[in-house]
Amino acid sequence: MGSNEKELADVDLPENCRQMCKAETEFVCTSIEYSIKTLKCILSSSNRATQPETVTDPCFVDPSDWLYSERLSSMISFSLFALIMGPFTE
Repeated sequence: MGSNEKELADVDLPENCRQMCKAETEFVCTSIEYSIKTLKCILSSSNRATQPETVTDPCFVDPSDWLYSERLSSMISFSLFALIMGPFTE
């Protein structure tokens, strides 16, 4: 992503990363990237709608590791995408 505002370590689940995005107060968090292997959570103020040129597919180098999730509205709904699993919604 283009505007990675905050990087958090040792976040045990993607859902916890999404919750941190929802709770963020220093900026409007609109998307996350989450590493399954390193448990890294990256909060971003941009997403595919605001910076489509910065979103690559697959996410980072290893699509089996990185998940990308976008905040769809102010209702704080997320859609999670993983290349090898395909998109799904909660």
